[in-house]
Amino acid sequence: MPIIAVVLLIMPSILAQGSILDDGSTDQTQNRAGIVIDYGDGRVDSLCIDFTEEELTGYDILLRTEIPVEFDFQSGGQAVCKVDEIGCGTGDCFCACPGGDKCVYWTYWHLIDGDWQYSVSGAGTFAVRDGMVEGWRWGSGSPTGAAAEKPALRSFDEICASNREIPASTSEGVSPTLTPAMDEKQALTSSGSSYAFFGILLVGLIGIGWVVLRRSNRAG
Repeated sequence: MPIIAVVLLIMPSILAQGSILDDGSTDQTQNRAGIVIDYGDGRVDSLCIDFTEEELTGYDILLRTEIPVEFDFQSGGQAVCKVDEIGCGTGDCFCACPGGDKCVYWTYWHLIDGDWQYSVSGAGTFAVRDGMVEGWRWGSGSPTGAAAEKPALRSFDEICASNREIPASTSEGVSPTLTPAMDEKQALTSSGSSYAFFGILLVGLIGIGWVVLRRSNRAG
């Protein structure tokens, strides 16, 4: 089979392979949200959660920490009863709230303008988007958030270091292993390199075919 015919035959495959590599380097947008879990005993988990969805609920963010959590599904939504053995069982989610002003439970917070704001929405309905920080605290307070103890203060930048991926198992007092994440510039460079390689290969094959064709014409 003449070389030029071979080049024409494999050209669609080369172009298709380049397209596949390009798709792999431009995945969906990677979003991040921080979450702080304060157990009220000096232990604090500060976690960075990666997600490709446009938004998640506070409930989803908490579940994606992979920390054991027990919920009680009530009329107002999901109530957090216990996180990693701290709290109450699902049979009596507010066991530490005997009545009156004394009440200890898992309070839910959002970091807004550098300070914790008590959530007026349930975790199952609140929308968490890229760059936001969620907070949970086992501590005293009223069901309306009055005089409730706030979680330890952690900013988004402190939790999710710039251009880094932090494993969901990161906790206070433990130095996480940071893995560089591919940013947009790196992705474009990778894509350009793939196209350059296949472009050079294609030009080389065409050149070989042209030389062989010229020799054939001379011989004829």
